[in-house]
Amino acid sequence: MGTRQARNDNLQRKGAGPAGAPGGAAARVRGNAAARAPGDAPLQGASRPLQGWRKPPPRPRRKMRRVAATTTWPQAIKAALLPVPSARPASTMAGQAKGEAGSAVKGRGRVVGAHGRVPLLASVLVIAAITFGGIQLFTNERFFVYSAEISGNERISRETIYATSGIDQTNIFWIRPGEVIKRLTALPDIAAAQVRVRLPDQVAITVQERVPVVAWQTAISTTWIAADGVPLTAVGAPPALTLVDAGAAAGDSSGGLRPQVLADLLALHTARPDLTNLYYGRQEGLYFRAPEGWTVYLGEGRIADKLVALQTAQREISRLGTSPEAVDLRFEGKVYLR
Repeated sequence: MGTRQARNDNLQRKGAGPAGAPGGAAARVRGNAAARAPGDAPLQGASRPLQGWRKPPPRPRRKMRRVAATTTWPQAIKAALLPVPSARPASTMAGQAKGEAGSAVKGRGRVVGAHGRVPLLASVLVIAAITFGGIQLFTNERFFVYSAEISGNERISRETIYATSGIDQTNIFWIRPGEVIKRLTALPDIAAAQVRVRLPDQVAITVQERVPVVAWQTAISTTWIAADGVPLTAVGAPPALTLVDAGAAAGDSSGGLRPQVLADLLALHTARPDLTNLYYGRQEGLYFRAPEGWTVYLGEGRIADKLVALQTAQREISRLGTSPEAVDLRFEGKVYLR
């Protein structure tokens, strides 16, 4: 008994609270139970021995059900791009959705069935259509050119223009208007050209020809010259102006007239369109026969001023009543009568 009383006093000194305090009585009981030796008798007032605290069992985890997708990617894309269809009965729509889901989705949502083969089949069909169309465009006779609509030509024949264009028996898709224009304008008689193409095989060519302004006659040949100095083919109506140059003194190394001579010819023809036959000599330069019977030597350059001096000389000749053989205007500011 002395040993038991000593143990109870020891528990009270260690802080066991009163019976009304939180955990007081229970603490004392647990302390008494813990302080008893294995061979001691049970405490008075204790009906049954206390059991130790146990950790509550874990709560069972909720099992998640995997729900397969009911909409495939092609269907989702079509639903986003196409307009909303008209209202249909709910039973019909549910049945259709169930059927599509059953045929397109299996296992863990992997898309299988016909939808996976549609893009590949469509790609093959598109490539085949493009290949067939390309073969038709480049091999079908309907797209080959065998004639052309040509306009604007007067001196050059249609056959010459068509042959020079280089488009005969050529596929319409291979014709480059810029290249055709370069070939046409390489002809000296054509100053400019325009080319238009239309499906399936139509080509329209419009040309602008150079116009000859003077026929340059030498001892061995006659060459028609355009206003820009380009020698032309002697075809069609001859020019109104003729330049006789037996020694070919007015020519240049390219086979045409020197620019200064051509400019003097055009200036004289503009001021005196009645003068159609002109001459050129290495010493005399440009000259012509006046209606009065004398020869007028103009030389080169300043044609307008020399024509004004010629009018003054004509009035003086009429006043004097003379008839000279020649009027020399080659020297600037001076008039010589012979």
